Amino acid sequence: MMVQPEGDEKLISLTINEVGNDKNQLSKVYYDDALTIPADTCVPTFGYLFKAGKTYGFSVILESQAKRKRGIQPASRVYGVSFSLRENNGQLEANTL
Repeated sequence: MMVQPEGDEKLISLTINEVGNDKNQLSKVYYDDALTIPADTCVPTFGYLFKAGKTYGFSVILESQAKRKRGIQPASRVYGVSFSLRENNGQLEANTL
């Protein structure tokens, strides 16, 4: 997933899950140590193991501390995508749902 942070927005939450398998989920929440995600760069997946033939949900929340401190709403933006993976010539290929 790629995002376009605006201003001081940083990643405060990330969730990756395999649809139908609650045991295969990665969730990270950041407070004071939010991650800077450069524009036009993929959001890190922290070693999450994706497999062909599976369907996934991937969501992130970007938040601006400057907007939050000034009471500007919305101070956060949510990005999400659902996709399935298949193997194509030895490479994983994503198809959005």
